[in-house]
Amino acid sequence: MKAAFTELIPIAEAVEIPSLTSAMTNLLRDFPEEDASTTNWCLWAKRLQDAMQQYLQVGYDHTMEPEDEQALEDYIYLASLIADVALGDSQCSPEFRRKIIESLFLPPST
Repeated sequence: MKAAFTELIPIAEAVEIPSLTSAMTNLLRDFPEEDASTTNWCLWAKRLQDAMQQYLQVGYDHTMEPEDEQALEDYIYLASLIADVALGDSQCSPEFRRKIIESLFLPPST
């Protein structure tokens, strides 16, 4: 996995965004060992997620077609119904509930 991540540095350099290259280099430098604790992996993954959100430029200068807007509204409605059922009085395990909720929504950016 580290080898695949290493291949991203030249790509970051090719787009000529020095801060992205620096962020990727820092992430590579701090890449956890395979036997690292789950906590270390989660902290590193959070830093990777933050970098991705910063450089993806999601939502900028993007107009949605009416059918895309409807699909998004339908998804939000369906996701809220599933969340209500999972968090409600259903007889599923807490672990299953957590997995359902985590798979429905993107984590908030910080």
